[in-house]
Amino acid sequence: MSHEQWEPVIAITIGMILLILAIFVGVWYMLESHRYHPEPMIQVSIDYEGPWNASVTLSTGEHYSNNDTGRGTFSCYLDYGEEVHVYARKMDDSSNLLNVSICRVIGEFKIVETGSTKEPHGIVQLEYTQK
Repeated sequence: MSHEQWEPVIAITIGMILLILAIFVGVWYMLESHRYHPEPMIQVSIDYEGPWNASVTLSTGEHYSNNDTGRGTFSCYLDYGEEVHVYARKMDDSSNLLNVSICRVIGEFKIVETGSTKEPHGIVQLEYTQK
């Protein structure tokens, strides 16, 4: 085989090696960036000894709702500038305390909003904008 016949093979081989290397570096960069800069997570906690109903609505349009007794949590990702709206209601007429909190979980667990009620069939409404 002459020198001219090997040039295309060598060029294609070098191109494939560079493409594989570029893909590897791109994937590595994405994995590392999420490890050091994770997406901010929000956790909404509802705590009540009796039956409750709660809904969590994000400014992105996502909506979660649940009926439960005792402690319940909702977890979701919330980008900077986006909002979460929480509505929780006691389903009985007791004077037990309904506690609702919104926590930011990025690097540390931090309560950013909290509310409570002892009123029969009481309601707690909270909202938080991710900063």
